[in-house]
Amino acid sequence: MKRKICIGALFVIALWGSMFITDYSCSSNFNDPVFAIEKKILSEDENLYVYQGLGYSIQVKKQKDINNVLRVTSTEIELFGNNIYAVII
Repeated sequence: MKRKICIGALFVIALWGSMFITDYSCSSNFNDPVFAIEKKILSEDENLYVYQGLGYSIQVKKQKDINNVLRVTSTEIELFGNNIYAVII
């Protein structure tokens, strides 16, 4: 019984880790996160979006480019309330 619980716990941790790493790599490459859910837009003028994952949040700032397409210009990632990554172009 203990073995099944340990295997189940390891599976859940591995699943969560793969979700976080996928969203982290997407956000650090200026793409929208895959697994995090868009919770709210903080400011319509500044186009600041907040995505919520399981234990982490991602703030993405977008601006329109020359072709009037929204592009990601900055990203901040918080893991359990601690800022672990921020990039601005």
